Amino acid sequence: MCQSATDWRPFVVLLALASVVACAGSVDQQYEPPRLAEHMFDASADGTEAFAYITREDRFRPGPVRLGRRYDRYRLHVRRLPDGAIVNELLLGDIMDALKDSTPRIIGVSERVLWVQQDSVLGFRVPSLEVVPLAAAAENDDARTATLRDSINRFAALPFWQKPGQARLFTSVKRGLQPLDRTSPISSLSLANAGVLRREDRSAWALDDPASVLVMSADADSTWSVSRVSVEGNVLWTTPLGVRFSRGFVLLDAATHVVFMDAEPHADRAGARDRVVWVNAMTGAARVLEIATGDVSAAATP
Repeated sequence: MCQSATDWRPFVVLLALASVVACAGSVDQQYEPPRLAEHMFDASADGTEAFAYITREDRFRPGPVRLGRRYDRYRLHVRRLPDGAIVNELLLGDIMDALKDSTPRIIGVSERVLWVQQDSVLGFRVPSLEVVPLAAAAENDDARTATLRDSINRFAALPFWQKPGQARLFTSVKRGLQPLDRTSPISSLSLANAGVLRREDRSAWALDDPASVLVMSADADSTWSVSRVSVEGNVLWTTPLGVRFSRGFVLLDAATHVVFMDAEPHADRAGARDRVVWVNAMTGAARVLEIATGDVSAAATP
């Protein structure tokens, strides 16, 4: 009897190891890295410049007998400028077989509150991402929340790309640029496809001390650069963006910084809208955020 029990021990060990291996192979895992789910929004508060965005990560949840399901994981992020450090982030949920109306999207920013629509409308105070308790009450006919309810209804009625909190979607690069005045000294710089960058209100991005404007121009490799050019035509600095802007681009006016995001996917990078670049409007110092990894690095030195 004892000898028989001893003979079974190796099989018991093998079964235990097989169980461990099987469990390890069934762990929920990333299928595709995160990418931007939509555009950027201003999240500045208390004198700190910041921007907010939602990412969508394609994940896989294994099931029995090689059956499994893919689903999307959505996160809300707030990053500080100029270093790009994460201020706060919040898991918005995992969605499988998502309907269009159930996927979270930012619909507006008002009075330091970021409004997110996902089935219902939720408010998150920036930069803490603390839930605004009045948001739920605003859905009821309550005189105390009438103003808040009107704001939510206004945001929800607009397409998210129309005016997402100091950011603008330009469907072509030229629409984001103001043509150079042919009589201006700037026009003599012979910059390819150049134009003065527009601010959030569509005015020229002008700077003082010295009087100057931000000018975008195309590079030989079809990427774009941004330069600060004085009204006398002197180039104070030039910063390559390293982004092609295949059709249009998204621009966030963050006061002292301009934040760029491509509006279309690139063939040489997995995913769409997966790189964000911001430039200090005064100095030209720039940083790049890779959405897939969350890494922030310094861009080319002006």
